[in-house]
Amino acid sequence: MLSLALSALALSASGATALSSKRHASLAQRMKSERPALRSPVWHGMGRDSTFQLEDNCQGSTFFDCFDYFTDSDPTHGDVVFVNESDAWSLGLVSSTSDQAFLRVDNTSTLASGQGRNSVRLGTKKTYDGALFVLDVERMPTGCATWPAFWTVSQSQPWPLGGEIDIIEGVNLNTVNQMTLHTGPGCEPNTPSTDYLAQQLGTTCASSDGANAGCGFLDKNTTSYGAGLNTAGGGVFAMHWDGGGVSIWHWTHDEQPCDLADQSGSPDPSSWGTPTAAWVADGCSPYTYLKDHQAIIETTLCGDWANSNYAAAGCPATCSDAVMDPSNFNDAYWQINYFSVFTES
Repeated sequence: MLSLALSALALSASGATALSSKRHASLAQRMKSERPALRSPVWHGMGRDSTFQLEDNCQGSTFFDCFDYFTDSDPTHGDVVFVNESDAWSLGLVSSTSDQAFLRVDNTSTLASGQGRNSVRLGTKKTYDGALFVLDVERMPTGCATWPAFWTVSQSQPWPLGGEIDIIEGVNLNTVNQMTLHTGPGCEPNTPSTDYLAQQLGTTCASSDGANAGCGFLDKNTTSYGAGLNTAGGGVFAMHWDGGGVSIWHWTHDEQPCDLADQSGSPDPSSWGTPTAAWVADGCSPYTYLKDHQAIIETTLCGDWANSNYAAAGCPATCSDAVMDPSNFNDAYWQINYFSVFTES
């Protein structure tokens, strides 16, 4: 199954998977704003030049206070209905305990052919221009027809000019995580091979409708996505974006850095070692290509990428057929310990 997933994901790098970038289509457009001057990078053990302060902590019973609910039609053409806040709670698609939050796909309704299944897409109420984003999950959605993702995208620029950073993404039964950067023309990071651990899929980040593979990486560790992540008891994902570039890390809970595990101090990415994926500023200035990002957590169903990968993943019948049967989505839920955003000073 790993070989099937990797071959399907490699195909995506040439244009199939990054159809995820079409998720931008109905996002609000606002005016450009200036961005701060470049700063030296702080990852890869290159020395710390700033302090991280906790700006937002979304956890447990207050987790959903950080987010708005997206209710437009799915830009990736999925067989899904993204419900509003009231319906999400009344239908049991979102819930929380004192220390965890849950986002579910409906697994009770038998649907007619072509009917969309209810799900949830959340976007942060705030937007960010450079930050450290940390998502700690106990488990994530998995199964045929699913397309879960955690990502950031510009709210002030038409896609892809303001950029998109895919932190967790995959479809169907894929076994490893794909991380991708989508930008406007001219972004080609000259990232040394010693600066990342994953398999690099491409170096041209420029994207457009019909040519939107972006510049991606495949994690080599099967604990990074889907059933493998869930079996490992979840994990922690961190994305750091500043003037030096963008880096993404993934750890199991046992492997995570102490300054994240205790949640009591200021994290220090410079001490975390080589990231899983990295895009350096050389060849792609982050504050030129990435502006005013909202963080998004969602699960869509079928859609452009999941449809194209469905048979190769070994899933039965068709993706739309799978959506009709609620039992296919018993494992299609996020169980989230916390989402935090740190800014630098």
